[in-house]
Amino acid sequence: MNPSLSIILPVYNAQATLARQIAQLLEVLPDLTPRFEILVVDDGSTDHTDEIGHELRQQYPQLKIARHAWQRGMASAVQTGLARSCGDIVFIQEEQAEVSAADIRRLWEMRGDENLVLARAQSDARDNKLPSASGLMERLTRWAAALQQSSDRSTMGIQMIRRKAIDDLRRSPAPEDELSITELPHTQIARADASHMGPTQFPGFLRKVRDLAIGE
Repeated sequence: MNPSLSIILPVYNAQATLARQIAQLLEVLPDLTPRFEILVVDDGSTDHTDEIGHELRQQYPQLKIARHAWQRGMASAVQTGLARSCGDIVFIQEEQAEVSAADIRRLWEMRGDENLVLARAQSDARDNKLPSASGLMERLTRWAAALQQSSDRSTMGIQMIRRKAIDDLRRSPAPEDELSITELPHTQIARADASHMGPTQFPGFLRKVRDLAIGE
């Protein structure tokens, strides 16, 4: 049986874009699995995002709504989504990024990899915004850090997190030593597989993602 899927959509003042993003997600998700949910986390919007969200909720039973009373930032919105979602696989869709069916399908195809901790889809357009001299480790570190910075709402696309893998690594005495990073075309992957570790260590990255996932 396919694992269940949750998509977390943190939004702020998204009255002009929310309906379109939900429609785009609903075009692709039923093709992946019947066991999916979309959790919109309204991070204290001051426009009509909340009303639009609840109107959409009446139309689509797969949609859930959570709301912060005031703006608490991207990291808090993601933590709220993770706490209230129930999927074995969790996608985090950045609100300012276009929904990409190709990215979603590519990440979903990795669901059978039991060692996969998280993955990030990256289109050419998003890659070009990063300095060409930036190494993979630096880019992934900035990616993880961006999720924890409440003021950072830069376009990041979509990420996938496996709950069980993070829980397993959390119990490890030296989890970061067991994390390997792989770069495929348009995709960056963190796997719990020490045998693939190169000489370059990745201090701090797993801790940031793990702390984000468990709300610490």
